[in-house]
Amino acid sequence: MLSFFRKIRKNLLVESKFSKYLMYAIGEILLVVIGILIALSINNWNQQKLDRITENNYLRAIVNELKSNNEIDDQLIFSRMDKKINSLLLAKAYAEGRHTVENQKEFINAVGYGAVFSGSYFLGDDDVFKELVSTGNLSLLIDSEIKEAIIIYYNSQESYFNRSKIHASSYLDFTNKIKPFDSQNISHISEYDQAEAMEAYKTSEFREIIDKELSYTYKIRDYVTNQARFAKNAIDLIEKKLNKPEAKP
Repeated sequence: MLSFFRKIRKNLLVESKFSKYLMYAIGEILLVVIGILIALSINNWNQQKLDRITENNYLRAIVNELKSNNEIDDQLIFSRMDKKINSLLLAKAYAEGRHTVENQKEFINAVGYGAVFSGSYFLGDDDVFKELVSTGNLSLLIDSEIKEAIIIYYNSQESYFNRSKIHASSYLDFTNKIKPFDSQNISHISEYDQAEAMEAYKTSEFREIIDKELSYTYKIRDYVTNQARFAKNAIDLIEKKLNKPEAKP
């Protein structure tokens, strides 16, 4: 095509038909410009296609991470929440003189259960979100509602973890000082430790620790409940997008 224009240009110059030559020169330039624009459009289309593939891969990874976090929270928090609260209320009743112990060993083990997920609790993984942020690929998420739902979940996760450390009590340390924890024989406690525990559990120090651990437990319950709700919202939005025909490979 370009060689064709060159021949025409040469003939027009020989014939001194400058105006016609100028028109053909402009046509040749326009042809080149159009070719460049087409190439740029193709490159841009290819890049957008790659960006959408990358975006969908991240969204699928986030869904997997949120579902995994929910499963862990169900197993480690929700499934043990009621029993932990009952153990703390039992310890509180004894410390306040409202409970008579019939079996010391069973009672002490029940009180010890109040220490599960004590101290502070990490509410799940955030590896995918950290990668999105650190690589700058968060900008690839073009759906603002999905992006906002994801950010709310992970920001809340970090905030709740930091708060859990602030509200944590020394319940675990207190009970472990009295009854050493043996993972291979959890229920074992010597007669001496039993007697020591029954006295320690009556102290005002322990009553204060129980109340703080109860407050911590109720907050963790609220945190995990909120996280499950935030996760569900994000998962529903993402799966709705991924299930659209254009999102499938």
